[in-house]
Amino acid sequence: HEAVLFPNMYDYRRTKRKTIKVYPYAKYAVNLLEDLDSALAETESKRERRRLIKETNKLLEENFTYAIKNMTEMEGKFLVLLIHKYSDLTAYDIIKDYRGGVQALFWQGVSKLGGADLKRKYHEGDDAMFDHVVEMIEAGRYKVATDPYIKTKEQMRQEKKEERARRKAKRKAEREARRAERN
Repeated sequence: HEAVLFPNMYDYRRTKRKTIKVYPYAKYAVNLLEDLDSALAETESKRERRRLIKETNKLLEENFTYAIKNMTEMEGKFLVLLIHKYSDLTAYDIIKDYRGGVQALFWQGVSKLGGADLKRKYHEGDDAMFDHVVEMIEAGRYKVATDPYIKTKEQMRQEKKEERARRKAKRKAEREARRAERN
């Protein structure tokens, strides 16, 4: 079925893998945004509004900073597209509305350095593979986590340490194998 639609299966599988990875983050962000909007609608006090926004921002930073920092460029692009698809707001607009124009401009600049664009909008048909993967997820054909995987700073450090140790052990084994071949 996918082979007929997309002759380059490597690109399709990569798009599928990365979309499935960021999908729970996008859905979580959109749900959090909807909850924040409804809470802000009930609040009249400017102080209370700022407190709610600050608490939500802190929650996002604590839970997702390390996951987002370790996303690839493609995963970041897919996250921005999914957020726009489900909220009708670009990531830039969300930051601007809740954190201010200066913060939005700053993060747009940072994202541009990383190859992403917070102002990018989702337009159906722009990326057929991405659209197909999202359709399959929505139809329940591809299994997606219901909640995003939240990693703490310590877990991320431990994973990086373990990865470095694995690479070091692999290089050592390769060096020993080359020495054994020479002898």
